[in-house]
Amino acid sequence: MSQINYEEIIAQLKSDLNAECAIANKYGIILGTKIKELSKGKVIPQKILSLISNSKEIANELNLDKINSFAIEAQENNYLFSFSEKLILISKLDLSVNLAKFMPSIS
Repeated sequence: MSQINYEEIIAQLKSDLNAECAIANKYGIILGTKIKELSKGKVIPQKILSLISNSKEIANELNLDKINSFAIEAQENNYLFSFSEKLILISKLDLSVNLAKFMPSIS
């Protein structure tokens, strides 16, 4: 079984999207990163991980089929969390970036 090079994937995302990104597993452990606040091996904050873990229940409460991502607007950046069953992609974006570029479903 071959090992996935997450750092290479992150470097490609940085090149293609001009965004700092990180990839975490479903448990929130950072597997690769270009985001200085999220070092490799660190765990995503528990409250954010809980929100991701409960996305199916939240979708049901809102009468939605599925939630694939959510964004947090902070003082200087937006943080976009996109997730599947096995991986979480975190993108750190400038506030001026059009989120529709990263979330095609809202364009």
